[in-house]
Amino acid sequence: MTATKASSRPFMVSYYLADLNPHRDKSIGISNYTFDLVRAVSELRQLRIHTLESRSSLHHPCADQRDCWPFRTDTVAKRMLIDAVAWVPLNAAPSEIIHFTKGLLPPTFLSTKKIVVTIHDMILDHYQRTYPEERSALEWRYWTRVLERTLLRADAIITVSEHARAQIEAFAHAHKLPLPSIFVTYEGSRFESYAGTEPLASRRPVFVAFGSPHPHKRTQRLTELWCGRQAARDHTLQLIGNVPKAVTALAAQRDDIECLGSCEENALIGRLRATRGLLVSSEIEGFGLPVLEAAYLGTPSVVVRGTSCHELLDGYDRLTFDLDSQRSFDQALQALLDLPATWSHDAPRRMLERFRWSKVAKATMNVYEQVLLEPARTHPAREPPRARKLDE
Repeated sequence: MTATKASSRPFMVSYYLADLNPHRDKSIGISNYTFDLVRAVSELRQLRIHTLESRSSLHHPCADQRDCWPFRTDTVAKRMLIDAVAWVPLNAAPSEIIHFTKGLLPPTFLSTKKIVVTIHDMILDHYQRTYPEERSALEWRYWTRVLERTLLRADAIITVSEHARAQIEAFAHAHKLPLPSIFVTYEGSRFESYAGTEPLASRRPVFVAFGSPHPHKRTQRLTELWCGRQAARDHTLQLIGNVPKAVTALAAQRDDIECLGSCEENALIGRLRATRGLLVSSEIEGFGLPVLEAAYLGTPSVVVRGTSCHELLDGYDRLTFDLDSQRSFDQALQALLDLPATWSHDAPRRMLERFRWSKVAKATMNVYEQVLLEPARTHPAREPPRARKLDE
């Protein structure tokens, strides 16, 4: 949906940061998205920013007003506690909108304010259907109810790709849920400030991939395809990050696979600038940030067909493959090797036109203004408890 521009009057938005703890691996991506989004929207003059934080959570220097819980929220028990009472300071703040960038409303959250949620993907639903053994039946029921309540309660949903929008709509259809308006704002990256690329032809005969033990990342399947390839036979695959034990064992037996472990940002930028290409084997993503960041550095990516990463390729369909097809993987590798030398110069410019943070901020501001124009959705979960008279 495209937002209708409202009159530009000053207003305040509250951001719930207390459940974002950047030092915890699972929060890093969403914490970075939230920090960069708040920084970008803070540059739009008509918006004032309120944040709810904790001692351990993300803190934002652009906040005009902040509330900070005097304890840490980086354990499950403390996050559940903060979720249970978060509505108190958020309702008391002089904001008109509360934005939950983590995508899920606290189960007990009650408010009459307008609610915006950013849902990056429906990976919980994907795991329940594809990898049910990853959680207990009780946990799946709990998270399904949280997702359902979030969709029923939100006045607007922001998401980061058309593919993610389709995931949300499919979940709502399967669970017979009415949806609020969904706005695709996409996502930016701090890598947009980096400049300078090496021509593709002068790069080392190396491909890079981000390894992961999580099933949906399909790292082991990627190494199987790499071992069976017919294209790029003289190239090496470097895996960055944690990888499954089976991949470590395989790499120890081969000269064309290296497991590098973790990599600091500056070293990562150097590797991406020097590599021939990035291989992304994830079967589901919300946006596909590594593809965008690699492109900013002039590095093309090979990605799984039909994912949000495919959406970012801007027409380069030949750089996609099917996880169950060795032939399509080989064809995608060869297509990357055949890219014109000008690709590394043209790609950053094209990506900036589509995904610059200032553009994402303006799209997000349009969502806020649209939400303020429309009546609130009616749902029992909106109303906070009211004081009762003694004779009631």
